Amino acid sequence: MLPPLIAEAPKRAIKFGANEQWGFVLKKLFSLDRLTALQAGFVGSMAGATEAIMVTPFELVKVRLQDRSSLKLYTGTIDCIRKVASQEGVLTFYHGLEATIWRHSTWSGMYFMTIQGFRTAFPERSTASKEESMMRNFLAGTLGGVLGTLVNTPFDVVKSRIQNQHSGPIGYVFSRVARLYRQEGLAPKLVRLGPGGGLLLVVFDRTSELMRSFIFEQEKPTNTLNSSLP
Repeated sequence: MLPPLIAEAPKRAIKFGANEQWGFVLKKLFSLDRLTALQAGFVGSMAGATEAIMVTPFELVKVRLQDRSSLKLYTGTIDCIRKVASQEGVLTFYHGLEATIWRHSTWSGMYFMTIQGFRTAFPERSTASKEESMMRNFLAGTLGGVLGTLVNTPFDVVKSRIQNQHSGPIGYVFSRVARLYRQEGLAPKLVRLGPGGGLLLVVFDRTSELMRSFIFEQEKPTNTLNSSLP
């Protein structure tokens, strides 16, 4: 539990923060006022790739600890980190980086593209209540999470296998994905990442709204004072 708990909050912060910043870059480069669904998908994939660089070491430790065969190898998170570093080298923590980048960029790209497409197809009413807005965000995020999971599951499986590989050649990600499809088929994690994507968007929008309200209230006295100065 410890590696995902440590990584989850900064991972989500990086995802949405990077998505905002990459969006600003794209809008500035091409003088855009609003992103299309495809452009939002590209921006989201860049945000996912940025996120992957941060989470790869945590993912490796999590995968090692969750594998049944590791019960005899590691006593816990700290012991796993220590043994991987001493026995396999520090760079081992970035095994599976390529697959992790593909995993996060495909999920985030599809996620943000779906949300943008949903909001464009079903614009919010000016008289919409907070509850209606939250439900709209939940539906958009859930749909994005489901579609993102369908796209990224092969990379997720390959990533986990690479990170649980203690020795031998890693191989190319796409060759392993092809072999996975050919030999085993896939089982998407829709139950977890579908509704999770909906909750993620609802919480992000609500938290952003509260932060903007707080900052606005904090700035009010200063703005009033400054406006009265000559």
